[in-house]
Amino acid sequence: MHIPTYGHSPDMQAQVRRWAHPAPAGRGTDAHIARVKASMLRALQNTLDLEGFIQVFPPTLTSLAGACGEPGTLIAVELHGTRVYLRQTSQLHLEPLMRELGKVYSISRSFRDERQRDERHLTEFTLVEAEVAGYGLIELMPLMERLVCDMLHHAARTAGEQLQALGARPDHLLAVRAPFARISYDDAIIALQKLGFFIEWGEDLSARHELALTELAGGPLFVTHYPVELRFFTMKVCRHDPRLVECCDLLMPGVGEVMGASETETDPDLLETRLWSSRGIRQVLDLGGSADDYNWYIEMHRRAGTRQAGFGMGFERLVRYAGALRSVAEAAV
Repeated sequence: MHIPTYGHSPDMQAQVRRWAHPAPAGRGTDAHIARVKASMLRALQNTLDLEGFIQVFPPTLTSLAGACGEPGTLIAVELHGTRVYLRQTSQLHLEPLMRELGKVYSISRSFRDERQRDERHLTEFTLVEAEVAGYGLIELMPLMERLVCDMLHHAARTAGEQLQALGARPDHLLAVRAPFARISYDDAIIALQKLGFFIEWGEDLSARHELALTELAGGPLFVTHYPVELRFFTMKVCRHDPRLVECCDLLMPGVGEVMGASETETDPDLLETRLWSSRGIRQVLDLGGSADDYNWYIEMHRRAGTRQAGFGMGFERLVRYAGALRSVAEAAV
């Protein structure tokens, strides 16, 4: 069987081999993980449906604008002599639909030519994304809490045997309750410095930092309001402190970040300024792309602004937490 390969990273090649030679049906560990994932996915859809969200289905092929702040990790595909890319994020597809439907979400595959080979990253993974009209960060975070709790509790109640077979404890998942602890990026840097980490304000948090913070918090933790330079240009600049954006990452013990969220910048002039000053646009230009790919997005905000926010979840990362797995690769069955 011919398997097309679109990237050259060892991670991608390993996944290609797995596609070509799948594990025997019903193999113990994989079967347990598959049941846990099915349970969590059902809870995710039930919760979002009850919250009034409409599931939509974004395209897989995209332009350079289909990156998530890191165009350099896009995987290119030649299609009829034209270079297109495997999607990394559906955000710019969801936002126009949100303006018509109010609340939308997608469950789709994300493709990234990851430079890192570790227990947290995959070349291909399941990405859950949502956009909500009328929400800010303050309304979005409780929704994220409800979603995570519902997914973990449903898995504990309906896939308890499988979780125990994996070495996880369903009672620990049932003990996860909202509200989760919260800390600002500013305070997180201070806390990490007190713990002995050599980190300065303006640096992004590494996996080691995230795990240390969740250990300090003793459970799930929101880190909020990261520096502008570290985040995608669409994130809203804090009006009370323009160094920061209205965003958060949800960290889980033993895993680190599983979700990221932000309020969206609705000032078109500020959006345009941030686009042109972003690292992402420089990468797009280096790859032969054009800022024109984003013109429609800026114009959409010029025509009509609306308070809005959205999140993205790396589904396999939350599955890793639920199943007490060693890596996200184990969750990719």
